[in-house]
Amino acid sequence: MQQQPFLQLVLERLETGTPPELRPWHARQRHAMLQIHYGNPRVHYELWLQGRSGRAELGLHFEDEPERNQRWCAVFAARALELLEALGPTLELEDWTASWTRLHLTVPLRPLDAEFAAELAETFGRLIACTAADLRRGIVEAAIPRSGHLAPGARRLARVRRCSESACAHSARPRHAAVPRPRAAPSADALNRRRRLMAAGWPADCSADFRSSAPARGRRPRGRPSRRRWPRPRPRRRVSGRRRG
Repeated sequence: MQQQPFLQLVLERLETGTPPELRPWHARQRHAMLQIHYGNPRVHYELWLQGRSGRAELGLHFEDEPERNQRWCAVFAARALELLEALGPTLELEDWTASWTRLHLTVPLRPLDAEFAAELAETFGRLIACTAADLRRGIVEAAIPRSGHLAPGARRLARVRRCSESACAHSARPRHAAVPRPRAAPSADALNRRRRLMAAGWPADCSADFRSSAPARGRRPRGRPSRRRWPRPRPRRRVSGRRRG
């Protein structure tokens, strides 16, 4: 049996075997994984068929913010003996990554048939039954805004509101007028050039840093667009002697 039909069979067995007070839930299949959550996708149950390691993982994953993940760990660490007795000695509570944690157990991966699907559904159902009450209670409490603590959706809305308010304040702020920079004192060459121009009949208010309109050799005059020099076509070479036929 392929992975997707097998996971769908596990989900059907799980829905028929769990009591109605544990539902409704949200279920989704992603490649070789079956995930179930109660409104917060970051905190979900997961069945993962690991073909490389030859194991099937059944766990409760906490992939929320690090502070909340540590609170979830503290909640279920206090019930460690009860959970080990109900789910077996292979159950582990560990830090999966730098910020994510998980409560999980693994079983050997066998051929994907109806018998193995029924076994996984029974173990998965016991995991959900032992932890769903605390999980649903914690998710509801986390969704209620408190003083200084907001739900993820409320934090995103507050962030967008702050950004829009700062943008409006920036656009309404009066702009300062540009302060002209003081000009440097004319050099001695500029003064001599001015005297020569006045002696030649130029008005007295001519610019002291007057420059000649003739461009310097090797330099392009400022303010003019650059001209692209296209290569000239080469002239045809005339063949002396006989004419081309």
